[in-house]
Amino acid sequence: MKRKQAEFILTVLGVAEVVATFYTIYPPVAIALTPVAIYCLVIIYINDAKNSKNKPNA
Repeated sequence: MKRKQAEFILTVLGVAEVVATFYTIYPPVAIALTPVAIYCLVIIYINDAKNSKNKPNA
C-alpha cells in the first residue's frame, strides 16, 4: 500500500469517527453531515489523483 493511500484511509477513518460521535450525540446532525463528509472526501481523492498524475516520476 502506498503512503498516500494509507493517509487517505486514515483520513476516512477520522471522518467516520467524527460522524459516529455526532450520531451518538445528535443523530439528525450526523444524517445531514454524512453526505457533506462523503463529498469532501471525494474532492480530496480527486485532487490527490490529479496531483499524482501531474508529478513526474523521479
